[in-house]
Amino acid sequence: MSDWHRPLDFVAIPLSMRAEIWTATDANIGKALKLAMFCAEQLNGGVIRDARKWTPSEWRMRAGLRRPVTQTAPNLFSFVGDDLVVHIYNPDYEKSVLSKRKTNSNNVKNRWENNTTVSREYNSSEPKGTEEKSVVVDRAPDARRQAPVTFDELFEFLQAEYPDMPQEQIRKCADDYLRLGEKTNWTHSTGEPIHSWQATARGFSEKRLRRYSKSSGNARSREEAEARAKRRAEILEELEGVWPADAQQS
Repeated sequence: MSDWHRPLDFVAIPLSMRAEIWTATDANIGKALKLAMFCAEQLNGGVIRDARKWTPSEWRMRAGLRRPVTQTAPNLFSFVGDDLVVHIYNPDYEKSVLSKRKTNSNNVKNRWENNTTVSREYNSSEPKGTEEKSVVVDRAPDARRQAPVTFDELFEFLQAEYPDMPQEQIRKCADDYLRLGEKTNWTHSTGEPIHSWQATARGFSEKRLRRYSKSSGNARSREEAEARAKRRAEILEELEGVWPADAQQS
């Protein structure tokens, strides 16, 4: 997240629920925490829409669960129609995050507004007592240009462009793009003003998200190779216990 909140900040367990939650299985508790962290990425109020219709691959890609959620767990999560409600999610914390994000977005917009300043110009060649002139002058040549896009608009655009990418990575791209725009005064390397933020945001994010996908794929490949090697070692260890030693030597 661009706000750098910890996912578990979005988890809230009322005192009235804690005694019953202790009776839940470890698997359901872990599943509920993963669902709450997914809701924190989506900022969906703790309700996963149409979750009952998700395919197994969607559960793996979106929520990081190996198997679909088909049954409910008391006080942890339950279905309401096709929607899955995560009871340990904290919607009040989400509201504070959204409010802070809106405030930050407005501050950024105000900081980048291209205002003019009013200065007082005094003509020293005129006799003393001459009334000073009030004139409007442009700001300095490096005046900050107005941001062509807000964080929320940019985030929604990148979400639509890269639907398979994790929300955290998209938020980071959006945040980095806005920081770069402020640093370069919303101009290209040639000094020309940026006219299409969509094109530059797409080009800016494409390389970063491609690198992320490649690194994630490499990590998964390493994990799968290690898992296969571990399984082979376990099989060999099992065979040593049942295969006659003289047969192995022959």
